Amino acid sequence: MLILLIQLFLWVTLFVNGQFIPGPRSGHTATHIGEKIYFIGGANFSNTNQETQESDIFYYDGNKLAWVEVNSQVNGQGADLPPKFGHTANIGVGSKQDLIFIIGGDRYSRVYQFDTKANNVTSPTILVSK
Repeated sequence: MLILLIQLFLWVTLFVNGQFIPGPRSGHTATHIGEKIYFIGGANFSNTNQETQESDIFYYDGNKLAWVEVNSQVNGQGADLPPKFGHTANIGVGSKQDLIFIIGGDRYSRVYQFDTKANNVTSPTILVSK
């Protein structure tokens, strides 16, 4: 894996630990929380020459220099995340900074919330004030 050190404008090769290494994709989001960068959805090009939209959630752990797949821990809990492409993924504020809010990226208008501590996806109730 190559990483660009912006201050030095130098590319460095990092050796990645672990058995899971994600394939190339587009239309995904990358959200930085603590020492981890969470990747959600996108189109995966690794299995075939065809693009398939995914509901994958995985992260890169900067301390362990490893990719970690979260899907097996998330699926079937709370709300199943449909395939996402071209969505947004935003960090909560205040005491909610461990949450990622996933908006758009499919034909439905639902908002999903991914709890990075519990590895749980839910669809929160949105209250609208008048």
